[in-house]
Amino acid sequence: MNFLNFPYFSRLFKPYTVFRHIDLQLAQALCFNDMYIEESSGLVINYGDKQLEMNADILECMVRCNVPILTASDAHSPQNAGLYIKEMNELIPSV
Repeated sequence: MNFLNFPYFSRLFKPYTVFRHIDLQLAQALCFNDMYIEESSGLVINYGDKQLEMNADILECMVRCNVPILTASDAHSPQNAGLYIKEMNELIPSV
């Protein structure tokens, strides 16, 4: 199974604009191609981003299309391994 990580990484470089139809197309493509998406705390840990989870619209589309969501900490140092995994899992709605 292939995966996509950091679908929302662009918000670090420019204002993040939500394009719901693109979020839904992305979710449908991931589902069709038997892929999962990674929900990572790396932007918070490594870049100081304030939003822990992916954009709510993207997350809703992934859940709606039954795309598996795996969590990761993207730790760049051992003390950050697993950081915020529990919190992210609590933010992911049940499918």
